[in-house]
Amino acid sequence: MGGALLIGRAECLSEKTGKLNTKRFGAWCVEKGFGPIDAPTRSNAMWLAEEWERVTAALGDTQGTNANNPTEVRKAYRKAVEAAIAAALDEETAKKALKFHRMVEADSAAQAETDMAERWGVVSLCDNRCHSS
Repeated sequence: MGGALLIGRAECLSEKTGKLNTKRFGAWCVEKGFGPIDAPTRSNAMWLAEEWERVTAALGDTQGTNANNPTEVRKAYRKAVEAAIAAALDEETAKKALKFHRMVEADSAAQAETDMAERWGVVSLCDNRCHSS
């Protein structure tokens, strides 16, 4: 589902600005049968499709999660990553790393990297510590 939605999202970008035309994307979703699915679930499905490798590395076995619901998978992923960060670092650095990770997850990665990588030295923290198998 997420992969199909990503294709639709790409088709609905404004030619002028390159930003998503939400009305057009909403119409595309209805036309393709995704209309009954709420926007947060669609968004989480696209996130999951984009982050599949990281999510499976962080979660491994998805038993105990509602693995067929992208919103629940995202919650389980966030919980697993936060636990890994907290376990791997001292308290103060973990707080900074968690803030960084939340910014990245909220799709502000470029700004997060620019603002925090130099200040906190955690740019590769999630790749190296949280998502190792």
